[in-house]
Amino acid sequence: MDIKGKAYSIIPDTSGKPLADTDMYTLLSESGILGISKGMNSIYFGEQKLTEAQLRNIAYTGGGAIRVNMPKTSDGQPDFELYKLFNDF
Repeated sequence: MDIKGKAYSIIPDTSGKPLADTDMYTLLSESGILGISKGMNSIYFGEQKLTEAQLRNIAYTGGGAIRVNMPKTSDGQPDFELYKLFNDF
């Protein structure tokens, strides 16, 4: 299955300064992304929901990121089957 997303070569903080050499929780917080992603309720790696502690253990070195908007199941997990149906349509 192909998943389409938007690539960002630089992730800036809320003042516009590029973020690098930090952890994923700090990146999401300082860029403002955490606020638009409904806090910690919608951050997944595959089908695993990530906690703040897990995000703090993921290094971000400044190489950019890809944002993917996914449909969710009723319990908040990414719905890969529904995404595939829409993608194939």
